[in-house]
Amino acid sequence: GVVTDISERIELEQALRAERDRLNTLLNNIGDAVMVTDTKSKILFVNPAWERLHGYSADEVLDEDLAFIYGPVYDLQEHDPMMEAVKAREEWQGEARILRRDESSYEAAVTMTPILGSSDDETSFVTVLHDISTLKEVDRLKSQFVSDVSHELRTPLTNIRLYLDLLARVDDKQKVTRYLETLSRESDRLANLIDDLLSLSRLDVGATPIQPRALDINRILHSLASDRTSLAAQQGLLLEIGTDPGIPNIIGDERLLGQIFTNLLTNAMNYTEEGGTITLRSRQAEHDGRPGIIAEVEDTGLGIAPEEHADIFKRFFRGMASRTTGAPGTGLGLAICAEIAQRHGGFISVASSGIPGKGSCFSVWLPLEHEITP
Repeated sequence: GVVTDISERIELEQALRAERDRLNTLLNNIGDAVMVTDTKSKILFVNPAWERLHGYSADEVLDEDLAFIYGPVYDLQEHDPMMEAVKAREEWQGEARILRRDESSYEAAVTMTPILGSSDDETSFVTVLHDISTLKEVDRLKSQFVSDVSHELRTPLTNIRLYLDLLARVDDKQKVTRYLETLSRESDRLANLIDDLLSLSRLDVGATPIQPRALDINRILHSLASDRTSLAAQQGLLLEIGTDPGIPNIIGDERLLGQIFTNLLTNAMNYTEEGGTITLRSRQAEHDGRPGIIAEVEDTGLGIAPEEHADIFKRFFRGMASRTTGAPGTGLGLAICAEIAQRHGGFISVASSGIPGKGSCFSVWLPLEHEITP
């Protein structure tokens, strides 16, 4: 008989199987979505990351056309450069908005690479999709923040330049005094804005150290009320305090939490007319089954329109009350309060009908137990 040595073929087959296993392991564990299609846009393969990102299983999409997946957003006009690359059997890189199964969409960085065969029927395309929605949103927020900061800084700087120019032209002492007062207010506004911007920046990057220790919120509220009672009386306001003596201590940073309540009380005094009342309260309260406490600052001031509630904690937002009264502020105080509360595992909320005299109630919920990274 004839004996044929097939050991080389066996070694080759083993090497191919090992390579295939390594490739499968890579595709199954890679974080980016990977899809293989043919020249007619039929789906030949998707990896688990693709399934998770799009909400389809591989069995549902194999042998389906891309239009089945991407539906209304699969617009050949929009993806002309990509389709030209398909026709030319060339690599293509770009961005596209991709539809998920639940009809939500995401921004994707797309890299499509051809695997050339001996004929068109044997050519396929490997497409890698990386979800860049978060990066896009961060970039949008950064651009919006820079735009907002530029606008907010420009206003006091413009006024400062204007009144400096006026000062150089007048000799009237009364006008000089008035201009100097305006310059003082605008420079204070600029300094406050810069301080608030620095506070937010430090909170954003985690550069504001938190020094956690056991705190008595009642003591913070009583101390603040004591410090502001005289000022409130000068403005014709009644400052009341109604704390629950039985609430337990929480873990937090006294300086940062004091900043929250100082800001809220200052706002209440700015937007409550003479004869009004401001009340500081505390009580125990659970949230989502977690034990905690609530500290409230309630006033009988102008109130906040319900349609403004969703925006009140956004950076640079100033509601109708601030615009109509001309009360000082940067539009950053409440955003800072929200950031501090969040870093303590809590949150801040507002309740108001927006009816003048009915006022607003700002509530700060803080958990009794929360691991805080100093």
